[in-house]
Amino acid sequence: MQLRTKDERRRKQLKILGTLAIGLCLIVFEPTLRLALGELFRHDPVHLANVNISIPHGWMISERYSRLDAWRPCSTILCDSRPTSFTIETTAVPDQVWENAARATISKTFPAKPNLRSISTGPESVKCLELDPATADGKALTACFNSTLGLSSTFFGDSSVKPVFYAIFASARKVAADRK
Repeated sequence: MQLRTKDERRRKQLKILGTLAIGLCLIVFEPTLRLALGELFRHDPVHLANVNISIPHGWMISERYSRLDAWRPCSTILCDSRPTSFTIETTAVPDQVWENAARATISKTFPAKPNLRSISTGPESVKCLELDPATADGKALTACFNSTLGLSSTFFGDSSVKPVFYAIFASARKVAADRK
């Protein structure tokens, strides 16, 4: 009888230990699990007002009618820095108003002056303000504006991901209201 109780106690302890281990894994790898679940129910391209934007898999997104937030999640909760992210939103301001506002905002936050850069995305031209050199922690900051589509965007993160951001922003295409 005592042997049976020891076996039962041992099984109960192993069951509790297994449950705790699974719970800990779920907590630590929660960002990866959220990304995997998000990928199952994601549609591409993403719709933003009257524009379609192609976002590669591996980015978490939060979309509303006139704003899209995207970020590259860390695979665990143990990351020590802010993830690479960008925001794209619709705006109806003239080029010069956007440029002046973006310069003022960047200059308030960072000591370096942003450089103006034009990016060709086919029929449209996109204006971008970039911090060069990067921020003190080595992150890149870029603000872009596509006046033809009425889109503005801000990117903050790892410099090596900046070309991906440019490709995403360049993928924006106007769609008819009934073709979304």
